[in-house]
Amino acid sequence: MSDIAINKATHDLVFVDNQIQFVTGAEYVVQRLRIRLDIQVGEWFLDLDEGLPYKDSIFVRNPNLIVIGAFLRTRISSMPEVESIDSFSLVFTRTTGYLKLDFQVTTLLGVVVAHAEEEDIISVLSSLMITPVGGII
Repeated sequence: MSDIAINKATHDLVFVDNQIQFVTGAEYVVQRLRIRLDIQVGEWFLDLDEGLPYKDSIFVRNPNLIVIGAFLRTRISSMPEVESIDSFSLVFTRTTGYLKLDFQVTTLLGVVVAHAEEEDIISVLSSLMITPVGGII
């Protein structure tokens, strides 16, 4: 499996010496998962129902973490490469004032983990670190 490489920070295509770059293996799974969690409902012109309801349910005053967690789990588990969600946690810690998102998924190419801890859901989703674990193919 391979895909065109997209720069995580700028969302631009990646070129090296005027040649478009591709991602495979672990990088492919991580990039696909990140894209899947970045798309907003109505953003993709080929399927306006595709994506997460950021404006209606996530980037709102007093967001419901149970609802957001359900949206995220559904998005992750419906990715064709994902075999199972091994763990998932979206928790607000009152003592620190931080929101923490952690999950681990088993994919067709191995295990991937994700972690972010920030002050709000917007920051958590934008700073989410997704990395392959061990024996990813």
